[in-house]
Amino acid sequence: MSMITCPEFTNLDREIIFDFTSCLQENIEEIEFCIHKLDSSEDPELVHELFRAMHSLKGNCRMVLLLPFVYITHELEEVVSEMRDETRHYHHLYGSIFISVITIIESMTRQLIEQGECRGDVLENLDTMVKKVRNAKATPANEDLEVAEEALSELIKLQELPKQMEPSESVAASSTSIESNQKPKNSKLKQTNNLAFFSQLAVQLDCLSIYRQGRTKNLIELCLAVNQQLKKPVDQEQLTAAVYIHDIGMAFVPSAILNKQDSLSKEEIAMIRRHIATGTSLLANIEGWQEAALMVAQHHERYDGTGYPKGLQSNDIHPGAILLALADTYCAITHERSDRSYKRSLFSAVTLINGESGRQFDPEFVDIFNATIRKLFIRPE
Repeated sequence: MSMITCPEFTNLDREIIFDFTSCLQENIEEIEFCIHKLDSSEDPELVHELFRAMHSLKGNCRMVLLLPFVYITHELEEVVSEMRDETRHYHHLYGSIFISVITIIESMTRQLIEQGECRGDVLENLDTMVKKVRNAKATPANEDLEVAEEALSELIKLQELPKQMEPSESVAASSTSIESNQKPKNSKLKQTNNLAFFSQLAVQLDCLSIYRQGRTKNLIELCLAVNQQLKKPVDQEQLTAAVYIHDIGMAFVPSAILNKQDSLSKEEIAMIRRHIATGTSLLANIEGWQEAALMVAQHHERYDGTGYPKGLQSNDIHPGAILLALADTYCAITHERSDRSYKRSLFSAVTLINGESGRQFDPEFVDIFNATIRKLFIRPE
């Protein structure tokens, strides 16, 4: 069993690796979503979306120097490109192949992050199978589908191999006598994996009808940008986790209530407000995310003390919760939702938020928020 390393990737800053794994999860979600839809209808627009998702996956792998995966995803991208040109037609076999390949890539990436190496034989076989599919020409006799079926059988076998990988002797030996200076690194890896999981939950929530896709990405960018202007008073990873999880409880609120056009009853309002407890509990019960849990618990509190669930006010509210509330309000106003058939302008959102300065929001944070919006959208550097 041959092993390979990719130090160009594994030696990157942990924050960069975390950003990549988060984007990888988003790429996988996008690809799976397109495939699920294409299995029901060969819509040309879905093929275009699948191509863009594949291209994004390849670009992200290139950005972090995972060159073996760049070559493999390029072959997949070329297959989808032929579908766009209608020189090859989508078939559910191709969808299964795409999912198998990206699942193996995800698994091998995780091994590189956690163990510093992955199976070279799996990579070689994966490359061989993908090239076979790519080189098989579509003919009236469906020769390409015959090759695809054979390749899929092999890929299914390959899919299990990375999961069976045991740590190498050097890794196993080091795990039995971990030095104290290694513990923070292991903790960091665990934190990275947790964030990737939180990201996956957030992407799935964005796919619900109550939100637009890409909402979480916009929230994170705005929260981190304002936090940067505030000279980073909030831990970035804790803040990111809070953004991912803060609305996860909305998935358990009946859609009839979320989409209701009439006024909500007291019971219905109480049900929606309970969504805070779901995200808070999830984070509080995973080691290392207590600060993120606090942000989620307080992101509906108000500066003037009229918020919920505890009626906290002013400096009693965690700064991360204020950042989350500001970004959440801005994105809710400027992007469509199921309860809003229009999209209000940036200036309308800023006007509304400034009108809540000293009431819903801390005035100091509103000032910094205004400066951030100017920098990001009005006078970008």
